[in-house]
Amino acid sequence: MRLRWITVLSTLFLKLCLIGAVLSVGRAVLNRNYTALEHQHIQLDIERVCVILRSQLADLDAMATDYAEWDDTYRFMRYRSDKYLNSDISDSVFKQRRVHIYLLVDERDKVVFANAASPELRQTLSADSDQLVRAIKRRSDPAAPVKGLITLTGGPALVSMRPILPSRGIASARGVLVMVRVLEPGEIAALSGLAEPSFTISGTVGDSAAIHASLPMVPAQLTVRALGKREARGSAMLKDIWGQPQIRLQIDHDRNIWEAGQETFRTLVLVVALVGLLFALVNVLLIQRFVVKRVERLIQFTREIESEAGLGARIRLRGSDELAELGCRMNEMLERLQCSNEKLMGAQERLRYEASHDSLTGLWNRCAAMHLLDQELARSERNGTPVSVIMFDADHFKRINDHFGHTTGDRALQAIAAAITRKLRTSDICCRYGGEEFMVLAPNCDLEHGEQLANRILRQVRGEPVTIPDHSFCVTLSAGVTAAVASSTAEDLIMLADRALYRAKEKGRDRVEVEAMSEKKSPRNATFAPKNPLPLAAE
Repeated sequence: MRLRWITVLSTLFLKLCLIGAVLSVGRAVLNRNYTALEHQHIQLDIERVCVILRSQLADLDAMATDYAEWDDTYRFMRYRSDKYLNSDISDSVFKQRRVHIYLLVDERDKVVFANAASPELRQTLSADSDQLVRAIKRRSDPAAPVKGLITLTGGPALVSMRPILPSRGIASARGVLVMVRVLEPGEIAALSGLAEPSFTISGTVGDSAAIHASLPMVPAQLTVRALGKREARGSAMLKDIWGQPQIRLQIDHDRNIWEAGQETFRTLVLVVALVGLLFALVNVLLIQRFVVKRVERLIQFTREIESEAGLGARIRLRGSDELAELGCRMNEMLERLQCSNEKLMGAQERLRYEASHDSLTGLWNRCAAMHLLDQELARSERNGTPVSVIMFDADHFKRINDHFGHTTGDRALQAIAAAITRKLRTSDICCRYGGEEFMVLAPNCDLEHGEQLANRILRQVRGEPVTIPDHSFCVTLSAGVTAAVASSTAEDLIMLADRALYRAKEKGRDRVEVEAMSEKKSPRNATFAPKNPLPLAAE
């Protein structure tokens, strides 16, 4: 019963999660598409504004061309006639044609005449004239006209710069004529009437090394930011005559497209929720009928497996469907687990052996020998029985490696280990202490019997030559023997046995030396060194 409810609840939960995922993806896709569509509309509006600005710039440039190639202007730059200033370029004419700044600059880049259409512009006319003159000086081609956007003190403006030539155009230029149409709020309002959305334009004063040619007015770096649920603001950057994106064009756009997308999403939520719930109910009924009952039987089988003999139990399910196949796979899995468990136990046993034995000789290694020595010392202290420690070292073993090679040296070590083992009792322990050194632990063996055991081992090793192709040689051992007394430690015994071994080396090798332990003084408090360590170091 619990499985049935868990199945029902989990199915409903999964369906709800699936519905939620579908709705989330649908919302993301719809928002992305409607946002992209909204961006496209805003981009089209910005391009429409740019078209209007380009037409205004073309109108201003055409008017500047007329005045720059007018013979009266050409003569004024030579004779400075007041008639030209009073009648031909009066304020009423320029206000009618929406020219806000009119500038005449001679060949030496000096301002001959400057006029502004409003008192506000006259206050900043000097600074604006300086900036326009700086732009004239930095033209890459003095004969080429320049038109575009520029940021003056009063804000962004349309500018046209034309060389002053006669109407026939065959004489040299007598300076540059500059006409400016400032995009002030009134001008922006008039242009917004031509473009459906209202827009604003702002900019920062630019500067560059040179002004090349007239740049196309193409919007770049388009960004759209939502101001709320009903309005979005798009902005784009336009390049000024310096070639720098310093002019920002902004458009406020209604969000009808986005609101339509939200309404579509709400309808999608309702439809998907109803269809998903209906599908979930049908799915629950089918799962109850065809899956839950058989799963309950499978659970019962697993309980029977737990009550039987572990991995040896098997499951039997009739049929050829997926659940029956699951039962077969479980049987195969149990068989593999049983086999893997046996292999694992064997591998663990091998690892335990390799961790405690030397791989070359098969003897106990040094770490295991130290542990066994501690155990034997503890047993000796409990039972009051002696323990002997014998250290062996192969004589002149380096000569074997140097003369016959390390492979032969390994065979010699194996032969030494076999010879030592043959002379030991079943209770004795032999280990490879390191390199060509061996250590024997002899429980229930005092110092005298330990010396006898060491001599038997030396005779055994001496009498068994190591045979290699086309040659054979004998190996001799030097031995040091000591025995434990009360409160002896493993370090004390090894130090004394090693001391006796060094003494055997000094006395000619192939012999046994004995070192008894004093009960009053620990050998760790004394220092010793071989009298002639150089031959031993050579080995």
